[in-house]
This record gives sequence, structure tokens and C-alpha cells, in this order.
Amino acid sequence: MNSTRSLIIFVVFLISFVRTLLAGEISFSEALTDDASTGINTSIIYTHAVSGGAATTVNGVDFELLDGVTDPSDFSWEVSSVKNQLQNNNGGWDPFAAGVTEQGLQSLLGSFTFNNNGEPGSNQTFILSGLTPGQEYEARLYCRKWSDGTERTQEVTFTAGAQEGVTEMFAEDRPENDPIGALDRESAYYIAYTYTADAEGALSIRFDVTGAAGTGSFHMYGLTNQVIGDPVFVVSADTREFSYLVDENGAISQLIGSYDGEAEPTEFTLVEGDGDDDNDLFRIVGDELRAGRFDFSSDDDGTQYYVRVRGRGTESGESGESMLVFTLIGEKEPSPFTFVGPLTDDESSGIDPENEYSHAISGGGAETVNGVEFELLDINTTPNNFSWEVSSIKNQLDNNNGGWDVGSSGVTGSGLLDLLGSFTFNNDGAVGSNQTFTLSGLDPGGAYEARLYMRKWDNSTQRQQLVEFTAGDKTDSITFSEDHPEIEPIEMQFRDQAWYMSYTYTAGADGELLIKFTVTDDNTQGVPGSFHMYGLTNQVVQSSADDDNDGLPDVWEEKYGVDDPEADEDNDGLTNADEFEERTQPNKADTDGDGLNDGAEIADTKTNPLKADSDNDGLDDGVETNTGVFVSSNNTGTDPNNRDTDGDNFSDGYEI
Repeated sequence: MNSTRSLIIFVVFLISFVRTLLAGEISFSEALTDDASTGINTSIIYTHAVSGGAATTVNGVDFELLDGVTDPSDFSWEVSSVKNQLQNNNGGWDPFAAGVTEQGLQSLLGSFTFNNNGEPGSNQTFILSGLTPGQEYEARLYCRKWSDGTERTQEVTFTAGAQEGVTEMFAEDRPENDPIGALDRESAYYIAYTYTADAEGALSIRFDVTGAAGTGSFHMYGLTNQVIGDPVFVVSADTREFSYLVDENGAISQLIGSYDGEAEPTEFTLVEGDGDDDNDLFRIVGDELRAGRFDFSSDDDGTQYYVRVRGRGTESGESGESMLVFTLIGEKEPSPFTFVGPLTDDESSGIDPENEYSHAISGGGAETVNGVEFELLDINTTPNNFSWEVSSIKNQLDNNNGGWDVGSSGVTGSGLLDLLGSFTFNNDGAVGSNQTFTLSGLDPGGAYEARLYMRKWDNSTQRQQLVEFTAGDKTDSITFSEDHPEIEPIEMQFRDQAWYMSYTYTAGADGELLIKFTVTDDNTQGVPGSFHMYGLTNQVVQSSADDDNDGLPDVWEEKYGVDDPEADEDNDGLTNADEFEERTQPNKADTDGDGLNDGAEIADTKTNPLKADSDNDGLDDGVETNTGVFVSSNNTGTDPNNRDTDGDNFSDGYEI
């Protein structure tokens, strides 16, 4: 064969190969419901599995975190404005109305990243690298509606290396419209792109905001990129939930075996391997997974069980293994309490400036941990939107470790050592004495996680407490010994280790959380003592529901009987939106009853509209007219923001 003919054949082959690479295709899925409907499966090879806003696991597949500071391996995210993310926030989407009932898919669609600029012309790009040239892949982005008030119209362009890009226009928040064509607006779905990687081994996915002003940038909930290869045998289950009422040998789920997408009669067995944690609790009879000799009613609602099942198709002769996850519909509500430790460096505390805190409070001394500033609480100082009441006398100690062995504790973080080195306490440590911390100014209907950071004080004390958390009309309680973290329910390995107690809750209409500690006695672990409050955080987990998207939470509107954010029902100079922002009452002109309207306190006197005596001098803000001239007890002329207006070391209230 001469060289000219060889060159022609090679060029023809190259052109044919390039044309094949150009044949990328965009498609949209049907409505997603359970984890299995996503197609996410441990039997599939993924080059990338990325979750926007929060790491999660779906059907046994771990998704790496993508947020404003963290990029997964072989992945980058570029935006035209500012990167942002939200965790555990469904916005106006109702997962149950969408038919999305399983925890994995709910978790994947509950957090997301986005470009801060949602106006037409803004854009963001996700770049997947490290792909194998010549390999066929399918990229999927999992989506759902954010709000009824937005369309989120995007022009998405998939570009594999140097190939020509493929573009499609769609409205992320309108899945019922073409080209998505889902069942209805609440439906979850994915957008897929099949392609073959070229020599660059990369895929670019660019979203350009189009449509009307304010349409919104693309929300990236989750992304997978899977290898398309030879057919595989897949083991799945028709349902992933079961009731605690199931009897021994009762059916949990029917198992399904399929090869190349076609179901066939299959022989199933439980096998060892990744995800076999709970195999001993179950058995297989024919094609059914059944309950073994275990009382599932003893476990909490939402408990997950992991089994590994092998299937062999009797028609194809092919076989495969899968990890399956089943969720208990239980009688027992899961405990809202969690004890986490041991704490060592500042990072292990979970305290992070990326978190949104309504409160960060340090007993005895103001501290900073991992960049988060804690406000001081002591006998003379109370942080904003916080109160501390005791049955006896308030007290505190600063920089005092008592009998705590810091060297044995493993605590090395400077911020954490400072936080655990000072504390407040009730002077009376006898059984029955108590103290209460009240957090106020919370978002009614919002989800929060309160944490109290602790360690042992002395070997001779038990410091057992009954703690009651009250949010709205719900109270949860638990008993533990602060100076004995090695016993239940804390269960640290060693007594000197530090830990925190976590409580998750939803704020009631009053926007408050009460935490009451009462000294109890177990008669075996040492002498009683009052609770030591070293440090407290209250993290915003999810904002409250707002069905009409007017900025006012539904529960707040219902409580005060308001609806229009621009109205001013109490004529105090603040709109309802202002009142919500300032935490004042929209149906009461003078929330704190100090004689000054809320609007005047915000705009004029700069006093606290939630506190009748802003400077703690014994005089209500309304009588402190700040004229510099004393007229009467109702017109003192003193400064409402200065407890000692004339600087003579006597409070204004004492002098009046």
C-alpha cells in the first residue's frame, strides 16, 4: 500500500472518529421518586459524584462536597459573580408532593450551590477533568424546583474537550414545561448528556442565565458522570422502606435482578463485602428479603440498614452484587440529642465561620474559636437575644481548669482550650437547684441545632443534670452527668475527654428556645453540682417555610395575623418586613413597653426595641430623653444608651 493511500485512509478514519465524538446528546429523565429511580447505583463506575452544598450518600454512592471553598478532585467551578451555597433548604419545593420519599434523594436535593448573580447574562461553568480519551460517558445533573416565583431559565452547553458544544434551553423551576416535560412543577428530574471524551479528557458544563430579569441562576444540587461500558447485572429492590411491625420472617422487599436493563428470574444470596453491616438481621427466601430474628420496634424511626446481596440471572447466566439500604418506618421518634466527641483541635469542634449562628456564647470569658467570635456571658454581661436565670446566685470562673487533666484530654486547639477554660454556674449545686438559658429572636418555623461544649470539672463530682429543651409547645429532656462523660448517654472513652451535646429543633412562633438545667443525683458517681456553661452555639440549619415567597415565614404571619410585608398595621413606623427583621411585634407599636414606638427606637434613639431598659441603668428608654436637662422622673434628660450619663460612676437609675 503506498503512503498516499495510507494517509487518505487514516484521514477518513480520523474524520469518522471526530464525527462520532460530536454525537453528544442531551435528554431529560422522567420524574424521580425513590433512590432507585435516580439510577444511582454502586454497581456503576463513576468518575465524578458531586453534591452541591453538602456531602451526602444516595443508594450507597458517596457524593463529594462542592461549596464556595471546596472543589472535589478533578473538578472545578467557575462563576461570573460570587460563589454561594445553601444547606438543608427546600425553599418552596415540597418533596412529598413531588413523590420524593427516600432520604438519599431528599438529601441530595436539599442543598445546592449557585452563582450569586441570577440576572440574564450571568453564567457559571462546571469542569470535569481526568477523563479517559475515547471512553463513552453519561453526565447527569439532578434538579428540582426552588420556588413558584422563579423560572430559572438557563441555556446549558455541554462541551467535551475540543468538540463542538451541544446546547439546550430549559427552565429549571418549570419542569412541567418542554423540553423537560415532567409530570408537574414539583417533580424532581435529571438532565443527562451522553458523550465520548476526546484527547483533552474533560467535559465543560456551562449555564448561561437567560429569560426575564430576576429569573435566577442555576442551582446545582447533584452531578454524576458515569462510565458507559459493557452491560452489567444489577440487583435492586422494589421498595426501600418497611414497618417496625414486621414479624420474624415477614417480607421486607421484593428483590429484582436485571441484565442490560431487562429483569429476569434471579437467584439471590446475602454475601460479605462493603455494605454488609446488617446482613445478620435479614434472610432471603426466593426473591424476597425477609426479617430475621430481630425486634425492629426497638430501633428509632428512620434507622437505616445496610445489606449486600448477590444475584445470578437464570437466563443470562450473568451475576452481580449490590449494597442495598432499607429505612425503618418506626414507632420511636429519633432522639433529638446527640453527644459528639472527643474534641481535640478547633476544627473537631465543628465551629466554623461558614456556619450561620444566631448565638455563639462563652461562659465566663469572651473567646474566639476557629474564627468564630463568642459573646461574653457573666454575672454582669448578657449577650443580645439571650437571658440567664438561676435559682440562687449567678457566678463564673475565668481561666480555671479545676481538676480537668488537659494533657490527658487530647484537646490541643487554642480556641477550644480557651472556650473550655472559663464558665458560668449557679452558686447552689444542691439537688433541685436550677438555671435556665433563653435564646430569643429566632426565626419562627426555622430549624436549628443548639450545641453545648463541655468537659469534666473534678473527679469528686458527678454534676448530673436533667436538661429540658423547650421550643414552642414541645419539650424534650435527657439526663446526663457532666463530670462523667465516660458513662451513658455520653459514652466517651476516657473521663477527661471533651465533647459537645447537640439538640436539633424547630423554633416556635415565639422565636425562643429555653434550656433548663436541674441538678439531680444518681447516688453513685460523686457529689452533685450545678451545670457549668463553658460555651454554646445555635446554628441555623434551615430557614422557615414561606409559601407565598414574601419574606415573612408562614408561622410568623399566622401568629400575628399579617400578610402584606409592606403594611404597617400597628402604625409604629415599621413595615411588617421591618418588624420581622428587627424581631419586633407587628401588631404592637411598642413591643417592649418602654414608652417609645418601635420605629422611633430603630430610627431615632437607636435603642433596643426588644428591651425596655437598653443600657441596664434602671430607667426605661422612654423616660431617658437625652436632652441633658433633668425635668422629672418621666423626663430625665439622660442618655438611654449610657447607664452612667454624667460619668460619675453612679448609674442614672440610682441617681434619679
